[in-house]
Amino acid sequence: MGVLSIDMVEISIETLAMGLLIPSPIKSHNFIKKAIESKLIDEDFAKLEIENSKIPENVDINIFCEDARKTVKNLKDNTYDAIF
Repeated sequence: MGVLSIDMVEISIETLAMGLLIPSPIKSHNFIKKAIESKLIDEDFAKLEIENSKIPENVDINIFCEDARKTVKNLKDNTYDAIF
């Protein structure tokens, strides 16, 4: 099984934090919440780990908290299956 790589970009760390409060009926959204939570802790914006979900080993989620125009220019891999 291949690795699914997801690059997420949000300029506002506060908006990222709000993403943790939004309930979702989609179970896989919890993987995203875990990645967001980890990013917030890495950036010293949050202290507690609350999300119990684990990101599957075959999923690689990278979160960039900066202007997407800057991020896209600096990414090593210029190939994406989808951008939205």
